[in-house]
Amino acid sequence: MNKITLNGREIELCFNVKATIDISERCGGDIANLSDIMKTNTTGKNLELICSILCDLANGAVAGHNANIDFGLEEGKPKPKFTEDYFLAFATAKDLDRFTEVILDTMGMGSEFTVPDNVKTEEKDIDLAEIEAEKNESKKS
Repeated sequence: MNKITLNGREIELCFNVKATIDISERCGGDIANLSDIMKTNTTGKNLELICSILCDLANGAVAGHNANIDFGLEEGKPKPKFTEDYFLAFATAKDLDRFTEVILDTMGMGSEFTVPDNVKTEEKDIDLAEIEAEKNESKKS
């Protein structure tokens, strides 16, 4: 789980299914649209979107915390959900890059991909291949 500091408070972020659904709705039904949306938005609209997504991720963490309490897996009191207004009230334009990075990192941490057995995952090093080819040529000469 990632965290951000906003208004002097540390806020946990979690990219769980709840957050995924909420963010997808903001992106017209598909998170894959997020990049295109951010490219075409103004700075102000992007800051609003970033604040909304931070709220979704924070509420994902709140939902997990509250579920653990409900099921007796964790001690404590349930936390209230965040509102977008909290993030809009305390975020500034200078936070845009930092928060965008945290959002993308959090979303990457929450996404896992299993590579099928028949797919090769190693990348071929082009420079190394060129050096090897040159070595092989010089051996032939």
